[in-house]
Amino acid sequence: MVLAVSAWEKLSSGGEANLYAHQAESFLSGRLSVEADLQDVAVHRGERFVPFPPFPAVALMPLVAIFGVERAPVVAFAVALSGLSGYLLARILQTLELSPLIGVVATMGFFLGTAYWSAVRVSERVWFFAQVIAVLCTLTALHQALVRRSAWMSGLCLGLAFLSRQMTVYLALFVLSLLITRQPSRTTREQLRVAAAFAIPLSLCVGIYLLLNYLRFGDAFETGYRFIQLTGHLAERVSKHGLFSLEYVPFNAIYLFLQGFHLEFAPPDFLRPVGLDPFGSSLLAASPFVAAAFWARWHRLLVVSAWASVGLIVAQTLLYYNNGMLQWNAQRFTLDFLPALMVLVGVGMRSHTSVWVLAVAYAVALNAVALLAFQR
Repeated sequence: MVLAVSAWEKLSSGGEANLYAHQAESFLSGRLSVEADLQDVAVHRGERFVPFPPFPAVALMPLVAIFGVERAPVVAFAVALSGLSGYLLARILQTLELSPLIGVVATMGFFLGTAYWSAVRVSERVWFFAQVIAVLCTLTALHQALVRRSAWMSGLCLGLAFLSRQMTVYLALFVLSLLITRQPSRTTREQLRVAAAFAIPLSLCVGIYLLLNYLRFGDAFETGYRFIQLTGHLAERVSKHGLFSLEYVPFNAIYLFLQGFHLEFAPPDFLRPVGLDPFGSSLLAASPFVAAAFWARWHRLLVVSAWASVGLIVAQTLLYYNNGMLQWNAQRFTLDFLPALMVLVGVGMRSHTSVWVLAVAYAVALNAVALLAFQR
């Protein structure tokens, strides 16, 4: 409800500015290329392509088929999916036998105290809509592993998350650990069967992505990102250092771990805020409650695999030429791992619960301030 209210003025927004809506139209017409010339389109051999993974476009195909690109209710769809994601996270936390207070607080913290809020609010844009879809798929994979204990469904859902945001594939370590530890009485052979049932649909999704790359760019491992028509500092970065480089680590690390909430003031008097730092605030500054994950006391394999998954995503993100801008009071790339980290956060909130309640309240309030500043 809160997410819907914050995005109220955009609920009727169509898909004209969303590359995924145009990709959905192309898929319905039997084409891979798109006609739209929007920001971050990739140009290769005279054709335009959406370089991002394809599943969000597939998810939009029914809406585009019914309403057309311009009238497809992309933001309203994202808000509706947020309700489903909220249910899934609440069920996951309930399965961990946490107190109702922790379940409510942790769920509120994720949806209103992290980058998720802004992703939904501006989901008429391709990058943010992809994050909403990926979060839903990741939470579904975790739910299938933890609650339903379905290996093949967990693998399929994580595969769809990968087909929305590539970095989520690293969460396979944590999801597979959940499947194995939830029924520790299994023999080694049975555990191998579980691993195979999980890996097969995930691998098929990876294979689909590689095939799509080959059909578009003639190389299975060519994502098309280097064909994006960049401008400004991003173009300068990529021309000098490429898509991934150690040169990007200092900037990305500062914004991921250290940068505080930053309102921008303008001349001549510098008395009124005119906007927010477009590179965002750090995770701990904007969402301090995630530190509860460090207090998680749980099955050793699950804790280790969760942190390993998060660490792999963070490591590759730090090397990337772009930290996710434009974003406000958040680091949107953290949504690639936050659904998994929230499991540890929920467990960790058992200790010092009152502190984490206050931390969530602070994060939600800060996002409210960011919303007001953003509207100005």
